[in-house]
Amino acid sequence: MKKYILKLSTNQDYFRIDVPDDDETFIFDLDNTRDFEIATQMLQIDATLANIRFYLVPRFISEDTFWRAYFYCIHLILSTHSISAIDEKLEKLTEKSKHKHLELLRELDKDFMATVQAVHECLEMVKNYISQEIDRRNASAEEPFEQDEDTYITASSVEKKMRECVELKKKISVLSNDISDSPDVEDKLRDLSSLFTILMTQYDSFKQACTDDPNSPSGGTKYITFNPKLLDTTRDPPSVTTSIQRQKICAAVLPQRYRIKNWRLMYSSLEHGVSIHSFYRKAKEETAALLIIQTDKGGIFGTFGGGFQINGHYYGTGEQSVFTFCAPKGTEQKNYFENYPWSKKNDYFQRSTDSSIAVGGGLDGKAAIWIDGDFLHGASHPCQTFDNKPLNGVEEDFKIYCIELWGFEDVSKRNYKPVK
Repeated sequence: MKKYILKLSTNQDYFRIDVPDDDETFIFDLDNTRDFEIATQMLQIDATLANIRFYLVPRFISEDTFWRAYFYCIHLILSTHSISAIDEKLEKLTEKSKHKHLELLRELDKDFMATVQAVHECLEMVKNYISQEIDRRNASAEEPFEQDEDTYITASSVEKKMRECVELKKKISVLSNDISDSPDVEDKLRDLSSLFTILMTQYDSFKQACTDDPNSPSGGTKYITFNPKLLDTTRDPPSVTTSIQRQKICAAVLPQRYRIKNWRLMYSSLEHGVSIHSFYRKAKEETAALLIIQTDKGGIFGTFGGGFQINGHYYGTGEQSVFTFCAPKGTEQKNYFENYPWSKKNDYFQRSTDSSIAVGGGLDGKAAIWIDGDFLHGASHPCQTFDNKPLNGVEEDFKIYCIELWGFEDVSKRNYKPVK
């Protein structure tokens, strides 16, 4: 019996076997203390089982599905004194998997062709948009710009097409996770990656071509109007930032690879409680994050940088920046926004301990953003790291109303189901 049971962990297909709900002879509940302890002991006994669980859960199947299938197989072995009954089920499953694999390949091929077509259409739109903007800006009274309603391209139409391309690529990324060992799929993904590299380069050119002239017939704006979806939040509204503020952050603050990704809430003091320890616990797995602060007077500012971790030394990269929607004294507050990238004068990017968080610094010890460990008080000063003005506008010290930490959507973990 032991050899049959140990054989289970050598083939991941055993863990995909359907467990019948009407089999009254099999009872398993992972929440049951006894069943949970047995599962833990099996991981200690069988190292191969631990490895295959690490690979399958949660990327392909849930924890409960993994263990129900495993113990159901053991149940069949003990009741039949062989593994033949399981192999019969596995043979049926293999045929079913082959059929599903072919369906996924057909679905992927269809979506790949649609994505390639959409990307080429988007590239053509960007090229034509830039060309027409050059003509429009070079127009004069003697040679006015003539707008053809049938062929004129607006900035919003380019953005809509860009979003369509991104969503199609996300769908392909998720679909490809369910198709393994296919050189054809790998070739398609490489081709698509190269094509998107070209598209993102042209996307930057498009942003440069956008104008902040409110009278622009193209409806252009200084900031690209990608508005990220806000995920994993239960609040309404889901963020202290407005839609327009998030659009500006996407365009001016985030590095290119994050500009058109949806945001995923990691921590909010309004949702998860006012605690620096909860903040670190939620933030520990993020490699890139967006920290946003709202003061008790409504001021909003923040920073983009690496994930926050307890570290007594400064850490981070040159992608770090700080930004603010709070106008300094003597400046009109309406629609104010300023981003301060790394000045390259020092590398005091961020420092986080049990007692405080600091972003930026200098010889005077003052930070662009300093948050006390109570998560209720903070300060913002000019600092050499970013050559910034106080982010809170007129006042350097502030009281905190809310702290938010946003990560970015990992499309490989999206629960996408192909259309049947």
